[in-house]
Amino acid sequence: MTPRTPRIPYLRFAAVLAGCGLAADAAAALATCRALVVLPNLRGLSTDTARALALHEGVGLVIGGFARLPDDVAAALAECRSLQGLLLPDLETLDSEPLARRLAQQDHVFLPRLTPAIAATLAEGAGELSLPALERITPRALSALLRKADVEIPDVASLKLVPDPGGGADDFVDPRP
Repeated sequence: MTPRTPRIPYLRFAAVLAGCGLAADAAAALATCRALVVLPNLRGLSTDTARALALHEGVGLVIGGFARLPDDVAAALAECRSLQGLLLPDLETLDSEPLARRLAQQDHVFLPRLTPAIAATLAEGAGELSLPALERITPRALSALLRKADVEIPDVASLKLVPDPGGGADDFVDPRP
């Protein structure tokens, strides 16, 4: 009797890859999976790998491990085709308008900090916008979000307002009611 080799489902395979880099050919293989692909704690993500992952047309794509994304990687991920979208749970700052436009198509975006331009881009999205992890925001970014009808943010009194980049102390106006 020959021992049977256990099959490793794609999601289990994705978990095995957590905590390391991911080659573009492995990303291309994962992109063919129709299920939710979860890649927590990646240590490296090249532009080619991001392009390959963006081809994922399954349920969704979760990519963790990055506080900030290089512009070329963010632009590649902006092309993500996943049905339920893209989740970047460790992203602390989003400064890519193409990626913000992609995320604006989703029901939920989890970001702790937004630039005024990104907040305005997210506020232009047609769907509901939920930013439950929002902690710090500039006055201009908060104003853009408060103008959107379908937005969910934490209680504005709990948000830490930080000065707009390039603005002086005299330009700091608190937009909260």
